[in-house]
Amino acid sequence: MVATLAGVDATSKIDNALRKAFLGAEGGLAAAELATESGNAKKPDATKRTKKLADAHAKFDKATDKAIAGAAKKSVTYDGAAAATVATVATNIDALVSALVTLLSGG
Repeated sequence: MVATLAGVDATSKIDNALRKAFLGAEGGLAAAELATESGNAKKPDATKRTKKLADAHAKFDKATDKAIAGAAKKSVTYDGAAAATVATVATNIDALVSALVTLLSGG
């Protein structure tokens, strides 16, 4: 989450809206992944799990792309590494959820 807040301009309502959208998308991704893993623990189905995780990532990507585009229309540019930063955040969420699943599975 630190990368999401890097370079934030707390005096800019547009920049704040962009960061809010990012944080909301990140929370949504984490919630969707946890819900998927919870459902899979109850009734394992690797194909369904894979699809749900892919859908969650697609929704996350769409939300972050929309936030960046909306801010750009208002002359606020997310730093040049936007795509890489957003991808890193998604990877970190994946790792966190994976670690929680492993821990709760007794691993």
